Amino acid sequence: TQSVTASTAETCDIPVNPSFPTLSLGKLATGYTDADANGTLSPGDTVQYTLSYSNTGTGAATGVVLVDNPDETYVSSISGLSGGTYNGDIISWSVGTIAAGATGSVSYSAVLGGAGTFADGVTNVPNTATISSSNHADVSADESVAVSAAAAISIQKTATGFADLDGNGTLSPGDDIYYELAYSNPGNADATLVTVVDDIDESLVAGVSNISDLGSFDGDLIAWDLGTVFAGESGILTYTVSVAAAGTFADGTTPLANTVVMTSAETEPTGDS
Repeated sequence: TQSVTASTAETCDIPVNPSFPTLSLGKLATGYTDADANGTLSPGDTVQYTLSYSNTGTGAATGVVLVDNPDETYVSSISGLSGGTYNGDIISWSVGTIAAGATGSVSYSAVLGGAGTFADGVTNVPNTATISSSNHADVSADESVAVSAAAAISIQKTATGFADLDGNGTLSPGDDIYYELAYSNPGNADATLVTVVDDIDESLVAGVSNISDLGSFDGDLIAWDLGTVFAGESGILTYTVSVAAAGTFADGTTPLANTVVMTSAETEPTGDS
């Protein structure tokens, strides 16, 4: 008897280094247009952004899409898109395929909201760009800009005329004086907790009447609680003073002086007399 030994051939796979993409993304605010020429980034200015991407891997990235999500709370419009689209919420670019070793960039401009958009002080406005691919995980990049805004308050007091109750042709005891207080916020941020207080001289004044805009008089001060005076807002407050009667004033001419002061949570007080 003779035996035969059979052998079985085995096969194995020899590993080959696969090719994979490696995506990176950077976002940079490259400058801004100073619309109000105040020397700082502020409401109404335009910020220029550049998004730079690259594929440092050994394989191509396919189906690449780049998106940027501006914060419309602070951004009023988008312009200068280099090949992308903006739907009112998201900016997007269909990049397609990025070959191994390839780089590229896109850009756009964001117009910041105008006066009243930002609170008094410095507001950081961040946003995030993301690059995605059908064969690579998403990669994001953030960039923030600091926007400066400031409330401002102004008030001017004017005696607009008088009622000549004794008909002598001049302002004299017993007549009425009409006052006007013109206030405004010429700043680019809202002023809050605004008050206006007028301190009249009760030794020379018999009474106060016709106080506009829900103002009050406590026998010493005329006061208005205006709340928020929006950026760019202005208004006029009025009241009437009855000059004290004969015998109150010394012979000759007596100045009837008083001072109004306007205050807010964001500013130093300002006044006029």
